[in-house]
Amino acid sequence: MIYLRAVFRPFLFTLLAFVVAATTQAGEKVILSVIDEGGTKAYSLKELDGFKQHVIETSTPWTERHAFSGPLLKDVLLKSGPYKGHTVKAYALNDYVVEINQDLLDNYPIILATRKDGNAMRIRDKGPIWLMLPLDQYPELDTRRMHGQMIWQLNKLESR
Repeated sequence: MIYLRAVFRPFLFTLLAFVVAATTQAGEKVILSVIDEGGTKAYSLKELDGFKQHVIETSTPWTERHAFSGPLLKDVLLKSGPYKGHTVKAYALNDYVVEINQDLLDNYPIILATRKDGNAMRIRDKGPIWLMLPLDQYPELDTRRMHGQMIWQLNKLESR
């Protein structure tokens, strides 16, 4: 019996920590974690909706023209902690990772699209967050290299 307690107690504490981390203070499901030297900030869809919303009407290599909306990536980074303006790593649910450099953040209105044509994006539709570049408005972004930056099913940002 003592052996079982010794084995399962750490497991239960780990499980409890995971459950707590998977919800925000408002009890909403976390869809984005932003990590920097100061710690981690977790956001639900409701919290991301609380940011000023921007709309990009664009086509992509994977879709026809749609209206994508969500907060600016830069706004979320600035609110999340001491963003130093360096490279940001973006992680997807499937472990795909991209690095977003400062020039891209400074020169273009990149959004964390949470909606397509006004509807919340589901995982099967490249959601819940798709890093959206304004390809139609800035033709210089419509390249294979930049398409690779348009990470979908985004769930974590890391700024170091």
